[in-house]
Amino acid sequence: MAELMNALELVPFPFIFALYGCYILEEYVLELKSLPEELHLLCPRKNDDDMEQYSKYIDNENKNNELDVKPSVEVLERISEAAVRREKFLSCIQLLAFSGEEVEVHQQWIWRRLEGTLERCDICIKEYYKGKIWLIGTLGESYDESEVEKFSKMLDDWDISRVGRNLDKAASMLRSVPPERRKLSVLDRAAMLSIFEALSSTPVLGNENVLREHFDEPFKLVQSLRTLKITEYVPAATRFLFDQVQHRNHWAVFTWSRLGRAPTTSEFDWAIKEPLLAALRRASSPPFDADFVDTLWRGITIIIERLNKDQITHNLRGLELDPCRLSVDHLAIQSPALRSVINTIHALLEKSPGDFWDAMQTISPQAIIEQIFYNPQYEKFLIATDNDEPLAQSPLRDMLSWIDPFITSLKNTHQPQACRFLVHQLLNRLQEPRFPTIVKYHCFRSGLTVLYRTLRSFTDNEDTRGSVATIVLSE
Repeated sequence: MAELMNALELVPFPFIFALYGCYILEEYVLELKSLPEELHLLCPRKNDDDMEQYSKYIDNENKNNELDVKPSVEVLERISEAAVRREKFLSCIQLLAFSGEEVEVHQQWIWRRLEGTLERCDICIKEYYKGKIWLIGTLGESYDESEVEKFSKMLDDWDISRVGRNLDKAASMLRSVPPERRKLSVLDRAAMLSIFEALSSTPVLGNENVLREHFDEPFKLVQSLRTLKITEYVPAATRFLFDQVQHRNHWAVFTWSRLGRAPTTSEFDWAIKEPLLAALRRASSPPFDADFVDTLWRGITIIIERLNKDQITHNLRGLELDPCRLSVDHLAIQSPALRSVINTIHALLEKSPGDFWDAMQTISPQAIIEQIFYNPQYEKFLIATDNDEPLAQSPLRDMLSWIDPFITSLKNTHQPQACRFLVHQLLNRLQEPRFPTIVKYHCFRSGLTVLYRTLRSFTDNEDTRGSVATIVLSE
């Protein structure tokens, strides 16, 4: 035994771990092989005919109070058993990295079961892609980074090849029928699920060539009659918010408009975090692409509207790049994107003003206001306003609607200075003859509202009630 231990000390730890891990994984494979073939390995479904709505109960930390019917004990047991089964199967995927005749038979079984699983069940697809993130993260704790990257790329390449093949099949089937019959029901199960899988697959979504060559055609054809409806958060819904390909972006905006609840923490991490972070990185360094900046903030505003305050604090601001801070940095960009940036700041001030100001650190409120009003694009929006244009559709509304939540979000110590600047802009500069009558009217109303909010903030605060005349009226 001593000689064996001495010998093992000469072997790198990862190799020892691999030997031990391989033995455990083979045990898992044998256990999983003994299960009924019709049992789904990655989700709670007993077979393909099991139509229980498990998605309502899986990952439901934000949904517990929304469930009309509580899951039965049997359903909860299936969910619990599936979680154990799923982790074992995902762990077994590591065997694909080993070589040797002794594991080859297991590898063939893993490939076969994995392909069959992903071509028959939408829940399994989602759990697979979420599970891949967990698996790669787990491997990264024990193996060299370069080796983990190679393994991850192997899986990604396999996913891309398989999904691309099924997407091509879907396109062929949709082309073979007249436009009025082009819908999901004409596809077989594997072809139909390939569209959903593409919307869930980070490797597919991250490869523009694959999207153009394999995804776009069936995605457009299947929507010949009506827009494809997805009722859950998927990575494509976020990634396509920042995509400048029109049909993808329109679908993403439509999808987010139909998602009536906030994402769960798990959904944020899987379906929102990485696509959002990638978009922020792209727009974080000059030279700025004004068109993409506009797309970015349109998308982020849509996301913010779905998040609650806690998610803005812990998920959105927990990103490597803080959207709150970047939005203010982009106020200086002289392009129509200013409208989208202002709308995002407006949404943040409405949802979570404390987080917005916490992100500003040393940036003063007046510095933010000055960036907005001194941006030449601001005046361009106002001057271009048509007196007959409905306010709800006019840029004028967006140029002014942020002001009220902005002034009310300020602490008393910052309000007088901000009030002075805003009143000068709204009641003086923007009343010049070159501005349309409708602009001068709404600016005047907005300026009076600023005065009213500021006065009320002091009269409502007992500590400052006696100094209102000195602080405000004397200005």
